Amino acid sequence: MASRLVRQLQNRIEIASARRSNETHIMLKLFVGTLMIVFAAQSVQAQITVDISKITCEQFNVLEKQDSVAIWLSGFYHGQKRDPVLEINVFEETVRKYRAAYRQPDNFKRRVMELYESSQPK
Repeated sequence: MASRLVRQLQNRIEIASARRSNETHIMLKLFVGTLMIVFAAQSVQAQITVDISKITCEQFNVLEKQDSVAIWLSGFYHGQKRDPVLEINVFEETVRKYRAAYRQPDNFKRRVMELYESSQPK
């Protein structure tokens, strides 16, 4: 009788242990899944879309990606002229000139493209 009672207790302990093991396994899977989601969310970078035609000089002055905008503008206007040649020194000087113009308080409310187009020979 005592051995039968011992076997029943052993069975119950094994069943309880198996349940805890299964619960632990599920919790571990949930934890790992949550970590993967958190790391995946951190690695995703938001894409920024900018309508260059609406950027004012004041907005340009606080942009983190001023170089990207300057390169885009150069490509846009070279594309309109169908001019595939980029003279680096001329480009850098033009960028310096326009950045100085964009910093002028009189130009803060003007759009970057408007300022550029108004300074081009017709």
